[in-house]
Amino acid sequence: VFAAGWLREKDRLVAIEMLGEEAAALRKEIGARGRTLVQVHDGYGALKSFLPPPERRALVLVDPPFEALDEFARVEEGVHEAIRRLPAAVVCVWYPLTVRSPAAGFIEAMRVARLAPTLNANFAVHVEEAPGRLNGCGMLILNPPWQIEKEIGPALGFLHPILARESGANLGLDWLVPE
Repeated sequence: VFAAGWLREKDRLVAIEMLGEEAAALRKEIGARGRTLVQVHDGYGALKSFLPPPERRALVLVDPPFEALDEFARVEEGVHEAIRRLPAAVVCVWYPLTVRSPAAGFIEAMRVARLAPTLNANFAVHVEEAPGRLNGCGMLILNPPWQIEKEIGPALGFLHPILARESGANLGLDWLVPE
């Protein structure tokens, strides 16, 4: 909804949602704004359908459900596909910090792959990870906008003390692959 509100005249937004009911709700919220398309589709398959766009530039936001145990492997394949199809795409991947879906292997795989400059921002609200709860989250950004860390760093620094449930909970902003 925010992205649809910020569209410029020459921009367009394609939103892919796997669940029909959720897609209908999203379509109701942003569909009347013009220059938007909401489709029920598997997001990983949609990367092949929509990249590269006619504009030859894109922001790809990947917000997986993390319901399947192999979700990080699917995300990794999707990121590779997006960068292969449009090397200059800004690709953002939201990921949870949970015991059930450990992100460390995915983050290391993205570091080793060296697909593009990659910034990792993460935010824990608990000191210790515990099963059954969201301990925090992160955002991996490939091809981030120039000097984005100067915007993200202060925002994380402001939000973390407000949202953290325990003092000492981790906060991170680091380049996996430098610019």
